[in-house]
Amino acid sequence: MIFDACHSGTITRSSNKTKARTVPLHVRNQVISEQQLAPQEHINLSKPKISNWLTLSDKFVVISGCRDTQESQEVDFQEGMHRFRHGVLTYHLCQVLNDAVVGTTFRDIFETVSSKVVMAVENQNPLIEGTIDREVFGVKDIVPLSYLPIKTLLDDEVILDGGAAHGVSLDSLWDIYPPFTKVADTNQRIGNLKIIELEPLQCRAEIMVKTAEIVSGSRCVLAYQATPRFAVNVDVSMVPPAQQRALINRIKRTELVEVSAANEQADLLVQIAQHAQELADFHLPEDSTNSIDFPAWVVFNKQQKLAMPLHSVGDRSIEVLLVENFKKIARYRNVMELENRQSELNVEFNLYKRLSDDSLQLANGGVTEFEENSDRMVLEFINKEPHKTVFLNLLWVSANKEVAQVFPHNATSEEIIPENTIRIGHDRPLTAYLAANYYYDIGCETLKAFFTTQPVDFRWLNQQGVRNGEATATNIDVIDEALDANPNERHTTDTANSDWNVIARSLLLSRKLAS
Repeated sequence: MIFDACHSGTITRSSNKTKARTVPLHVRNQVISEQQLAPQEHINLSKPKISNWLTLSDKFVVISGCRDTQESQEVDFQEGMHRFRHGVLTYHLCQVLNDAVVGTTFRDIFETVSSKVVMAVENQNPLIEGTIDREVFGVKDIVPLSYLPIKTLLDDEVILDGGAAHGVSLDSLWDIYPPFTKVADTNQRIGNLKIIELEPLQCRAEIMVKTAEIVSGSRCVLAYQATPRFAVNVDVSMVPPAQQRALINRIKRTELVEVSAANEQADLLVQIAQHAQELADFHLPEDSTNSIDFPAWVVFNKQQKLAMPLHSVGDRSIEVLLVENFKKIARYRNVMELENRQSELNVEFNLYKRLSDDSLQLANGGVTEFEENSDRMVLEFINKEPHKTVFLNLLWVSANKEVAQVFPHNATSEEIIPENTIRIGHDRPLTAYLAANYYYDIGCETLKAFFTTQPVDFRWLNQQGVRNGEATATNIDVIDEALDANPNERHTTDTANSDWNVIARSLLLSRKLAS
């Protein structure tokens, strides 16, 4: 569904060069009543829903011409000798759709269209929600590449749409790929760049190598993280020589993972167990060894706990899978460390456990236990700023190292107007569950609420959990339909004074054991 209209003002017929496509403003209440939402007996972190007043089908995408307080504008366009007036979004959307090929997704289309609209007119920011990684006019969902887009070109420098809040570091190196790239094949890269200036929500980079034209929307993939704390050190000294060499060669070609030096305390200890009995002293869950053919790869963390599922030595492409899991552990740790102690935003995030008598117990301390699919939780996000709108993104960081933006789902950010609150799970039951392939019966899960002063896309941080080689369902998707409050206005923001804050709330999630 495409809406090239706005929700404020009246229809304009002025002599200005731009005109607004408007309808009369309808202001909705901040709180959505239970009767306004589609009936549902129970809410679980399982199926995505979209838009605060629409039930999300996994079969559509919503593209809006602007935010609620903005106007979708019309301007004059020139094509050859033909001059005509057209809606800015509609015109550029049609142009880009004409160039779509097999494999082009709605995300690809929107990134290009949005940048063209923002460059053409002021105070109009298009929005997209839904299954944005679906092939245009198709049914295939395409797994997105992990990247940051180039949003502005400055001669030999560029501005990337990501900054300190995304974990970007100074002097890190990034490979550049054309727009619409789906796989980071180094044979297809068109250059690389180095981060030279870091801001909260964006960064400036110098183009080091350029082999083809670099345009707005080109996709940048991390090639080298300069800050040492981002890397995970792996001790492979106990691995037999042949497998050790293969593993070291793979690690050397991977960013965020390093082989630990002699006498250095490593983050991960790798070894090969010949029999399950060798692991008896580590008190591993029985299910983690029953389905494995020994000898098997075993990886422990500093606490001598299993850091990822066991893998049989004979598994296909095992070194690739192991190093991929090492990298996920590094990215998981980096997400957990993201914070901004200098933030001046006055915001709050509270986690509650709903007790049997329906009262709420504050659970911000990180030690409250929830039983999966049973104990209910309530999430509360408060904007205490008297005059400033903030934008919310909620990331769920799972015990199996999965990182997922769970709210808003498949949208950039959710606005919270000044002195207002969003609550999720307040009226409808909200529960969570451990990933099916998690190797313990209790794990620590963390919710990280990112508050920013302008819309930000945090999906670059998303990743699946450490794997056992089999495709598994994601641990959690989103909780939109448990939403009990929604902002009723959209406000423009001052990007020159951008700020961000992050508040983390952890909980202990226990598996529901069969009776």
